[in-house]
Amino acid sequence: MVSRWWSGLFVLALTLGAQARISEASAENSNSASGGLLISQLATELNPPPEAHFALTGTGFFVSSSGDLMTAAHVVRDCVRIDLISEALPATSVSLVAADARPDLALLHLPAGSAPPPSVLSLAATQASPGDALAMIGYPSGSDMRRAAAIGVTAARSAGDRLINARYVLAFSGDVQSGDSGGPLLDAGGHVVGLVKGRFDGSQASRDLFGSDGADLSLGPTRNLIEAFYRHFGGTDLYPPGKSALSIAEGIARARAAVVRVVCWRAVSP
Repeated sequence: MVSRWWSGLFVLALTLGAQARISEASAENSNSASGGLLISQLATELNPPPEAHFALTGTGFFVSSSGDLMTAAHVVRDCVRIDLISEALPATSVSLVAADARPDLALLHLPAGSAPPPSVLSLAATQASPGDALAMIGYPSGSDMRRAAAIGVTAARSAGDRLINARYVLAFSGDVQSGDSGGPLLDAGGHVVGLVKGRFDGSQASRDLFGSDGADLSLGPTRNLIEAFYRHFGGTDLYPPGKSALSIAEGIARARAAVVRVVCWRAVSP
């Protein structure tokens, strides 16, 4: 489901294809491998649908107590079924409510009658500023099936502000890997300031946008864009914006239970 929900926003720099290539950070696989996990490994925890011959894995996070969660649209493209799994959540299939490839956002929902999410993340009260210390939580290549990994990242400044609208696009430096797509970017309080899309490819266009560090940067939609997308597609249950000041370690500990591995079972190769 897509629409011109974004038409009232400024030109969105997540449509950067004309300026720089972005390597999406979801983990693709055939019958052999999936971001370091064999399909046989996935099958020990999940029951693949019979028509599935491929799987793509990424990350998602709960944003409401009613069972709404966000991920990247490219993680859940053309799925025959979408499954979630984490330390705090048993294997669960979810429905796709809405997805839009332009900002690379998707909204998923737990089935009716499900238990409430084990934890929920709130959006940050304010945007990240250049230089802010942030945390990224996700399921990178080769990671544990259920336990999400967390690393520190840093919000970056664009050298090409006419092309990047910082209100809607967050650039950051950090070790984004295959499988991290759709994961949250958190401030020190464990509140969401953005969502992981992927890495720049290191081209000259990337360097034009972000200076000499362009080859090492990643990006994703900001908390403003996540909120606009969520509310447009009927979401009304966001937690109030968070303002608490914690250490990064405390924020990660609080947030980890709300982050899940997303598995997109596919009949055909991505």
